[in-house]
Amino acid sequence: MIKDSISYVIPMFNAEKHIKRCIDSILSSDKNANIIIVDDGSTDNADDVLAEYIAQSNIRIFKKENGGPALARNYGLQFVLTEFVSFVDADDYLLPNYDPNKLIMQLKNTDWLIFGYESKYSLGKKVNSNFTKLNHTQVLDIRTFLEQIYVWMNPKNNFFNAPWNKIYKMSIIKKHKLQFDKSYKYTEDLYFNICYLRHVNTVTIIPDVLYGYCLENTMSESRSGDASWWHNLNKAHHYLEQLIVEKSDKQLASLKEYRMFHENIAIQYLNLLLFSTPRDRIKEVIKKKPACLPIRNPQNKHILYTLSACAIKALPLSLSSESIYSLSKIAKRKVK
Repeated sequence: MIKDSISYVIPMFNAEKHIKRCIDSILSSDKNANIIIVDDGSTDNADDVLAEYIAQSNIRIFKKENGGPALARNYGLQFVLTEFVSFVDADDYLLPNYDPNKLIMQLKNTDWLIFGYESKYSLGKKVNSNFTKLNHTQVLDIRTFLEQIYVWMNPKNNFFNAPWNKIYKMSIIKKHKLQFDKSYKYTEDLYFNICYLRHVNTVTIIPDVLYGYCLENTMSESRSGDASWWHNLNKAHHYLEQLIVEKSDKQLASLKEYRMFHENIAIQYLNLLLFSTPRDRIKEVIKKKPACLPIRNPQNKHILYTLSACAIKALPLSLSSESIYSLSKIAKRKVK
């Protein structure tokens, strides 16, 4: 194993427009970078772009049949020879202030390093920066991190779910044979991070914004209407809750951001269901909606009555009266 060095695993599918920016950003930031590119069955001209890098000894390019980013990352992991690994999406990039030497020093005293990122649309419009909103580095033991995890997973401050603003220890991944599970469709990244979290003792979160995330229209109709997304999201969060109960002394209901987090999931679910599905299909989608993320507070059954205007039979958690009112108005506007 190559000590004090980071491998960057890049799953790539039809990224001819962005892959050069991605590779060059890593090479300019980390002179000792080991780059592993997994071409996941691309059908565009990405090969022509990659030809420029074939002669470089620190860049390895592999091809496989299309199977999705989860299997592409797993494929790349088997070729990692360095002490640490990070994941970079082919249309994303490292920012100029990314300093691998500083990050490796941090990793000497922690099992998992998480940093901030900025989101941009491909046309360049910045959506979010300084995402962590921290003013100092935090080194947290696993119990403290889990007790605060719903703060880090809040949609306005979310940098837990994705794999690309983090650096992992390969020793932990190999010892526990961790892989991205493709059966967790759309939520395999979240599930991988929860599995990794089970085996760490400390997590370090730094306030530096080091990663550029290219934000496209991820809230597609296929995802919002796909029962597997919500079913797998429920499974992943249930696994996380088990981990919190196992490693923390606190009850879930007492965690500061727990209720707000699940309230945001409810709002996200309804927004996706109502706004990402064509009007002529919405009743069909609602009818097929799985009973995922069931209400966790049974005494608040009035939510079901309030939202009956859109025939939704279950929501993740009891909502505030303000949220119920807003959601019911949304529902009545969309489904008549």
